[in-house]
Amino acid sequence: MCVRMCVCVLIQWRPVGGPLNETSPFDIPRSAVHDGQLYIALNTTGRSISMYRTGDLHTWSPISVPGDIQGCNGLKSTGSGLIMYSYSSTDGGGRPCLHKVSGEEITLLSQSKLPRQVLATFLHAGDHVVLLGGKDEGDTYTTTSSTFNMDTSTWQQTTNAVTSQADGFPALPTAMECAAAIAYDDQHYIVGGYYADDTQVKRAPILQLTTDGTDATCQWKPSPVLPSTYTSVGTTLYQDQIIIAGGYDRVKGQNSSECYALSVSSGHKTALPPLPLPARWQYTSLAVFNGQLVSIGGMDGAKYHNDIHVLDLT
Repeated sequence: MCVRMCVCVLIQWRPVGGPLNETSPFDIPRSAVHDGQLYIALNTTGRSISMYRTGDLHTWSPISVPGDIQGCNGLKSTGSGLIMYSYSSTDGGGRPCLHKVSGEEITLLSQSKLPRQVLATFLHAGDHVVLLGGKDEGDTYTTTSSTFNMDTSTWQQTTNAVTSQADGFPALPTAMECAAAIAYDDQHYIVGGYYADDTQVKRAPILQLTTDGTDATCQWKPSPVLPSTYTSVGTTLYQDQIIIAGGYDRVKGQNSSECYALSVSSGHKTALPPLPLPARWQYTSLAVFNGQLVSIGGMDGAKYHNDIHVLDLT
């Protein structure tokens, strides 16, 4: 593993064409790999969504997104299909909507009746998808956890720790928004969120939750293996390693182009080539597709970029 990852350091990012090579600006991009296809969702002006899929990074097929779906906050590949977390313009309250994306067809899976929860962290665990944190109806940062059971089509919401998985997923220990979630076996990690109080929390620790029943407290804790990281980072999983790229360093007060892999088992950090210039990017979306690390878009602090770059991992 170490040898394979070290080889990557000798390889540089290279640009590829794609639907992001358009002139219109867009907000935070989202991506996921499902059934051999890479899907990307772009939040464009007015909170509408442009969505595409590709099997080879060369030919991109547009996906027609219903006009009432707004503000894509996440895509997750699950055993029940590709799930998109967004909102509905018919709601007006910012309550979460879940849609299933099948090829070029998008269908409503569930529109939550729970209170507003925007910019939450989107997590997938078995037959559940979970929304963690975000902002509530008063536009205040929250610790709330909202769990949707895809087998029973029911929601659970908690604002506390839980004693068992049957009670849903535990709430966050600290209110935050815009974090990324990574799952590896029965371990779940939250990386790089924005906290409610920026003056007290300079760096967001990576939070960890074990769901195999061995953790009697069933609550999120700072990871004992993985170090702290930047906020608004790009993240993805490659084998047993969490890859993290870009983000904002609150200690230095600047964006970062750093890219590295963290071993889930040992915490060992392996440097990868930094994100390509002119990028010093927040909010880049990462995916591993056909043996390549794909970086999609991002923000340099002033504007969002339309670039797609790839880095060979094999």
